[in-house]
Amino acid sequence: ESVLVEERERFVNKCAEKNHAPALSNQIYDYIVKFANYGFNKSHSVAYALVAYWMSYLKANYPNYFMTVLMDFAIGSQVATANYMQECRKMGIHILPPRINHSHKTYKVEGRHLRYPFLGIRNIGQQVAEKLEVMKAEGPFLDFIDFMRRGRELNTNVIESLIMVGAFDDFSDSKRTLMENHRQIAQSLNLEADLTKIGFVYRKYPEYDVADLIEKERELLGFNLSYHPLTILEKKLQSDHLSTLTDVMTEEKKTITFVAYVRKIKRITTKNQEAMAFLELEDHFSQVDAVVFPKTYQRYQDLIEEQQIYKIIGSTEERQNRMQVIVEKIERYGV
Repeated sequence: ESVLVEERERFVNKCAEKNHAPALSNQIYDYIVKFANYGFNKSHSVAYALVAYWMSYLKANYPNYFMTVLMDFAIGSQVATANYMQECRKMGIHILPPRINHSHKTYKVEGRHLRYPFLGIRNIGQQVAEKLEVMKAEGPFLDFIDFMRRGRELNTNVIESLIMVGAFDDFSDSKRTLMENHRQIAQSLNLEADLTKIGFVYRKYPEYDVADLIEKERELLGFNLSYHPLTILEKKLQSDHLSTLTDVMTEEKKTITFVAYVRKIKRITTKNQEAMAFLELEDHFSQVDAVVFPKTYQRYQDLIEEQQIYKIIGSTEERQNRMQVIVEKIERYGV
């Protein structure tokens, strides 16, 4: 700071020699002083450039390992994780869903893809994730009962979270079957029953509805990895060069075109006795409210249904500090 003060006089004098007014010279020097709060020298710039080069090289040549490190730092941040998952999708890297015999405490590379970690699941913290790692060190789990036998210390919330995110999907029973039977299995194990010898007869149940699976997965992960209707349309979206909701919500465009899933519809009648609707739109990572005003709703009211996928053209606006979509055109997609 003392150097800047000393240099002011020399700067102003040199400007005066070139017939510049002292007021203007001082104003310009004020900008220099202000920039000095953040400005840095060449050596600092070179260090930044070198780090940027290293990261670019790693991302280009070891993309899955590069993204693994970034996503480990993002665990606990739903927004950052969703952004990195979008980046992975663009790079052709899949985030594989959690599986009890393949997942670990943090993200792990599997071939070109990444396996979702235990720490990214709601109700699973550091202590539980480390306990699961210790259990896995004994060898692969043979079935759900083997997991319950080794994990008697785990509480009900942990077990049910693992069930509902699909951690036991490599075994043969539905999530609902496991949810309806795990307490009875625990009780039998507490009585020191050797279920591997005497067996356990499951009460079988059909799987939950897809809508319930979508909602529960989003609740436990913060987004959808497996249970979302848009999953089966990813290749079609790419071939049609269409964006998803998450893609366009970060774009600054007057008109946006995207594909989204209509989760809920709320129909109302205005003071002028005109029908209109509010939609809840979503994709794997994002949710947003949308408005269909009367004139537009009149054209599309017979087309719009809940739990269907649509191609939507519209615009965005901020309302009560939240982004919403104004629907202008809408059509079914993927049928």
